[in-house]
Amino acid sequence: MSGFAIADKSYILTIVSDIPRDTISDKGTWSLNGDTFELQSGKDVKWKSKHVERQHLVVRRRGHNDELFLVGIGWHLSYFEKHAKRDPEFQFLLDSLKREKAITAEEAGPIRKRLMKEKWQPEFIELSQLIAATGN
Repeated sequence: MSGFAIADKSYILTIVSDIPRDTISDKGTWSLNGDTFELQSGKDVKWKSKHVERQHLVVRRRGHNDELFLVGIGWHLSYFEKHAKRDPEFQFLLDSLKREKAITAEEAGPIRKRLMKEKWQPEFIELSQLIAATGN
């Protein structure tokens, strides 16, 4: 999964894979409440993605002050706690989303426009969920 949190408090999450194709799985607005990063889907998202956690802890690793990570409070955190015994630092990297770079105000518009043009396919997500629900 890739995520784009934009300074105007909007976000876009994409599923990056061959199957399903690289598609926006969720988009809407974000807020920061203390150390909790929260997502709220937009009104044009008519489905509930199983892959999207709505609340994340904002985490910095000791000695890596420029890095920011999000760890989902729901299943990602419990999965990490269960599997981190042997190599917690590596498991943390697997179970979190890392900020690769800050998106400037100048970059936000073109990035959003490109993502919406190339990856916004609500009919594909809705059809995928219908097929999954019926077992076909």
